[in-house]
Amino acid sequence: MHHGVIVNRLRVEAGLPPVKVFVVDVVQAAGSTFSYDNADKLMTRMSSSLIRESLDKRALKFILLNGFAGVGKFTIASKLQTCLAVAGIEARVVHNHLLVDLADAVRSRTAPTYQAFRRQLRDLVFDTIITDEHILPGTAFVFTGNFSQSMVGQTAAQEYETAALRCGASFIPVTIHCNIEELERRIVSRSRSEVSSGKLLDPARGAKIAAQKALYTFEHTQALSLDVSSMSAEQAAKCIAEHVEKVHHATGRLL
Repeated sequence: MHHGVIVNRLRVEAGLPPVKVFVVDVVQAAGSTFSYDNADKLMTRMSSSLIRESLDKRALKFILLNGFAGVGKFTIASKLQTCLAVAGIEARVVHNHLLVDLADAVRSRTAPTYQAFRRQLRDLVFDTIITDEHILPGTAFVFTGNFSQSMVGQTAAQEYETAALRCGASFIPVTIHCNIEELERRIVSRSRSEVSSGKLLDPARGAKIAAQKALYTFEHTQALSLDVSSMSAEQAAKCIAEHVEKVHHATGRLL
């Protein structure tokens, strides 16, 4: 059976749309050209180096802001989007409640298939980014998440790094910390409920979660850990934007 048939059969079973499958010969010498504009017409074999070169030209950035509920991830992400725009970088914010609220509307959190459904939604977002030829080169995707060191948290967080690798994007994980007193104050902020009705608004519960759990952190050379207890969202966003610039100067990739 053709590999493409098998792949799409599995995707249908997982509730995902079919994809076009190309057979890549990683042994054959480079001699073909690859373009997202003519991918649907591509019939020749390609070397893996050509694929990597094409992905690298997109120069996408995956910036993952990880922090407990109430720390200010969405506000910081929004300010970061503005900072990056000033620097001439197209940025899009994909905050975690866009997917959480959708998952909660369809399935109960107590359902045994809930986490698998969340994973399918993340995969759909990643697949779209990877295959969409209309995304501008150099676009930064700013994701937010609340990933602890539990098995579920670790697995979900690592999916972002894997997706970045799949599309040749720079991966910049940012862990955002906040002391308990400031976290309790931020959780009851009126602006939180305006973003999503599913946000945690109980300061005692938020403080308990933060005290009992540890955030997942990436052992990554481009990782940043940021304590925002005494920072405004603008200040935090500026620090992250400066870190992004340093990363790209160090790696030699253009902003």
